[in-house]
Amino acid sequence: MSKHGKKYNYYFGIPHAHTCYSTGHGTPTDAYEYARGKKLDFLIVTDHCSRLNKSSSKDHIIRWNKTIKEVEEINKRHKSFLALAGFEISIKKCGDFNVINTQQMINRKVNNINEFYSWLRNQKAAIASINHPDDSIKNFEDNDSLKSVVNLIEVGNGCAPYKYNRKDKYYFNLLDKGWKIGAINGQDNHIRNWGDSDNLTVIVSYSLKKKDIIEALKSMRTYSTESRTLKLSFKCNNNWMGSTLDLHNDKSLNFEIRASDRVNKISEIQIISCNSQIVKSLKCSEEHKVKWNIDLKNDMSKKWYVVKVIESNSNQAISSPIFIK
Repeated sequence: MSKHGKKYNYYFGIPHAHTCYSTGHGTPTDAYEYARGKKLDFLIVTDHCSRLNKSSSKDHIIRWNKTIKEVEEINKRHKSFLALAGFEISIKKCGDFNVINTQQMINRKVNNINEFYSWLRNQKAAIASINHPDDSIKNFEDNDSLKSVVNLIEVGNGCAPYKYNRKDKYYFNLLDKGWKIGAINGQDNHIRNWGDSDNLTVIVSYSLKKKDIIEALKSMRTYSTESRTLKLSFKCNNNWMGSTLDLHNDKSLNFEIRASDRVNKISEIQIISCNSQIVKSLKCSEEHKVKWNIDLKNDMSKKWYVVKVIESNSNQAISSPIFIK
């Protein structure tokens, strides 16, 4: 339940995928229909913006506009699936970012991270994520301006036949640097395999309506999972993951964690905080459903908490943080 008494639902999908409009295969329509056929709830197509400002010789409509039109058609056709679109941008020495929920895209070369920030700060509804992070984060990890406009980070990226990589160490590093970012998992599809793999992002939302999904992404009610059947609830003092708690020295932390997976068994749940420290862990006896309530003293040196679920087949899920002010 939310604070307002409405029931939250779990929506499984992919926030990072490509089509033939940039470096992938198939049209956005092909991608959405394929993902829907794989029983996903949503797909966000994020082709490279350097290709989206081009048009085909047949219709002379730029690919960005064609993508938006295809999104509209899919959403008219299907009420139990949500199509969204954004774009991926590469920035020298800083890696790649996705941007969604904008009416326009960046249609010029961006030479540095400050140019990207200047554009992004004027897109009030935009949601930005860090894609497949690597050591290049060192070039912007102390950029306080960028912290204010980036919402999410991939803690897992890729899918077969390409390599899948876990990226949680970069996630934890940025949290230590004061970033307020949530956890997602991107398949980064470049062939016709949208949803073939089990690594997905889960959005915890009132409904599958666009406004509710965008609100959930903005609020960081998300988690990364390597199981398409894992449901995770993480609350502290009755506040969902993504929340910031304003606590005093004597205030305790009341963690409420629920994990269930009808297919895979859960072997361990960890509460992780600053410097990637495992604050507490719960060994589970190979269960499909786990409830864990635990009270911890508020340690003022710890500014964030994340939950990791480990399954018996080594699949992992990683929550968005709860932040302590």
